[in-house]
Amino acid sequence: MKTILMAGGFGTRLRPLTIKIPKPMVPVVNKPIMLHVINLLKRHQLLNISALLFFQHDVIKNFFQDGQEFGVDLSYILPDEDYGTAGAVKYAIVEENINETILVISSDILCDFDLTKAIESHKKKHAKATIILTHTKDPTSYGIVITDSNSNIEKFLEKPSWGEVFSDLINTGIYILEKEAYDLIPEKTEFDFSKDLFPLLLEKNIKINAYIDNGYWKDIGNISEYFAANMDCLESKVRIELNEERIENTNFYVGKNTNINFTSTLEGSVVIGENSIIEPKARIKNSIIGKNVHIGKNCNIENTIVWDNTQILQDSQIRNSIILDNVTIGCQTIIDDNCVVSSSVKIGNNVIIKPNVKIWPNKEVESGAILSSSLIWAEKWSYMLFAKYGVTGLANLEITPEFCTKLGSAYATSLKEKSTVVCGRDTHPVSRLLNRALMSGVLSCGVNVEDLSDTPIPIIRYIIKTTGKSGGFYLRRSPFDTEFVDIKFFDNNGMDIVSSKEKTIERLFFREDFRKSPINKVGNLNFPYHVIESYNNSILNKLNIDSIKQKSLRVVIDYSYGSASKILPNILGKIGIEVISLNAFIEPNKTTRTKEEFDQAQHTLSIITKSTNADLGIMLDSGCEKVFLVDNHGEIVDNESAVRALILLQAQKLKGKKIILPINASFMCEKLCNDLNIEFYESPFTMKELMYNAYNLKADFSADANGGFLFSEYQYFFDGIYSTLKILELLSLQEKSISQFVNMYESTPKRKVLIPCPFDKKGSVMRKLFEDTQNTDRLTTFGIKIYHKDMEGWVLLYPEEDKSYFAIEANAKTQKDLENLIDTYKEMVKKYI
Repeated sequence: MKTILMAGGFGTRLRPLTIKIPKPMVPVVNKPIMLHVINLLKRHQLLNISALLFFQHDVIKNFFQDGQEFGVDLSYILPDEDYGTAGAVKYAIVEENINETILVISSDILCDFDLTKAIESHKKKHAKATIILTHTKDPTSYGIVITDSNSNIEKFLEKPSWGEVFSDLINTGIYILEKEAYDLIPEKTEFDFSKDLFPLLLEKNIKINAYIDNGYWKDIGNISEYFAANMDCLESKVRIELNEERIENTNFYVGKNTNINFTSTLEGSVVIGENSIIEPKARIKNSIIGKNVHIGKNCNIENTIVWDNTQILQDSQIRNSIILDNVTIGCQTIIDDNCVVSSSVKIGNNVIIKPNVKIWPNKEVESGAILSSSLIWAEKWSYMLFAKYGVTGLANLEITPEFCTKLGSAYATSLKEKSTVVCGRDTHPVSRLLNRALMSGVLSCGVNVEDLSDTPIPIIRYIIKTTGKSGGFYLRRSPFDTEFVDIKFFDNNGMDIVSSKEKTIERLFFREDFRKSPINKVGNLNFPYHVIESYNNSILNKLNIDSIKQKSLRVVIDYSYGSASKILPNILGKIGIEVISLNAFIEPNKTTRTKEEFDQAQHTLSIITKSTNADLGIMLDSGCEKVFLVDNHGEIVDNESAVRALILLQAQKLKGKKIILPINASFMCEKLCNDLNIEFYESPFTMKELMYNAYNLKADFSADANGGFLFSEYQYFFDGIYSTLKILELLSLQEKSISQFVNMYESTPKRKVLIPCPFDKKGSVMRKLFEDTQNTDRLTTFGIKIYHKDMEGWVLLYPEEDKSYFAIEANAKTQKDLENLIDTYKEMVKKYI
């Protein structure tokens, strides 16, 4: 059997460990990760190995040569482009004219799986493809899998959010493939195993065998996992082979020609490489020391990894940290928890390095210094940049001008040179500051920028879409926290960028692999004219203006101190709406509202709407993406009732058409659609998911049940200005008031409860729930939604994204039924936690 060893990774998330060496060469207990993988293969007689290389390939070749020194036959393949995981394997297959069964394994994992048994399972079942699976506490960083009773794979999902998790079984990236399987991979084409090949196999009814191994497995994808893998080796949690010899009756392993002074102390489990010197009264506990390391007298080294050729002078203390090669650390220096000191760093005497500091290669820290921040930009972002709402962080502390310049450069590098993007921001001074830094990064990489300044998000989206721009970005103060800012990126359709694009930007950001343009090719900064007029005209062309004018509606509008107050009044004036305006001026410090402030604003809106006998009260959010309603009696319309009212207002138009609502929309929404002969689809909660699902299904209407409405006749994104005008048009075409539409369908009780659940239990809970509910009427688009049609209700089960809780949402016709559902599923979830 041929083994193809994937060894081309950049190791971006392992930086600074991987700045000078490729990821497969990063040492785990004084041996490259890749050597541990080769030793695993050798134990199972998998001796014929081809290594797929890419980044810093010479370092790997020079170390391993032909593999004979390590007991294997090793050849190398260097693809001419990045073809993805499966595409790279196909490249190797073609290059080496392989026709036999292959095993594919990554060079950056540490494991002791029984590969022999996995191969036996593959052969016994006459499988065309086998994936080795294992259980994990946090499956969100991997591909998750569900198997049937015959150990065939039924379903898998790559890197899910907690709401999408349906199992704690994950894909370990170890595959056994027959020719019939790998022949389906196209040549010299970007092709991925999880996203492309395995779905294709299932589509062709080719069964994929699942072999579950509960041995040790760890993907060394970031620094914390790297540190944990080394500590696991010290604790003998994984079977590995060491070069060092064990001192009898101890857990101490010492290399040849190493001199340990008899007054020094070793505690716990310790590995010390060859040719090292440990001076008198030094103390080393639960640590890994490399080759040619010199540790001075009275030093205290605890829970620390030290690479080769490093010198630590007397009286220094290091805890829970990683010290790379060729480092010099002076006397009486303290390095505290979770620090990384990179290659060839020189640290003087009496230095204090505080927790969580990372020092990049070749830096020098002077004697007496106290270092409390990393000598590199934005270390908070060592795992990922993008979250649910884009890039989010503390203004001017985590998201700084330096950070924004770097992020802008990464974004621009992901686009073609000479592309043009559109940007905007809200009115807060910090948004102006950071947006200029973001623009600078974009311009420096040869991408043009059209700056629309303090313009609402929907207008940015509209201009990108209608003028054929390559994309855009928007920087705003977070609507949820006054100390945070959000940065949103848009594609050429004005929609939020997809996750693959986010990953590309992250990769460029962490590698700092930016396209720097020469002086005559930097981007141009422009300030377009007549943008607002174009946007206003596009809206007016979509509306039945005559109907609105004839109705002579009176409306109270709260502008929430946002920039809609510069745009919407002009349109309302042209269509004959009598408006009572609230907060219709820009106040940067009031654009973020707490829940209490929001509730108070709604209460004020309701009082004024009632006292002025207005037909409708509308509150826009400061970003102009959402609207919240008050009816003609001054009653606050809850978000779900607003959704139903808008469906009813469009009943004739939507007949036989598609609408998309969040998966936790009430049963009454589905009943309403059935009554009106409207096709009803469900989507995960987020505005991004709703927009993309609406676009892909060509739905006519969508809503997020939180103030966001999407009318696809205009654009496939949420626009509070257009929504306001569209609602007025719909009302003008009716004889009934908004309150009559709101009350046509009775609201049914809904409830959400949170059950404490550790993060490491979430995956297993979801897997057990998935198995237990297989015979129910359910949907697994997001979490597990179980329908109870007899109660005109449902239950939605999912782990909270960023909290140690498990969520149960339920809806039923009566309060009693609702409580029964909650209690039943609460007990079920608690049983598995």
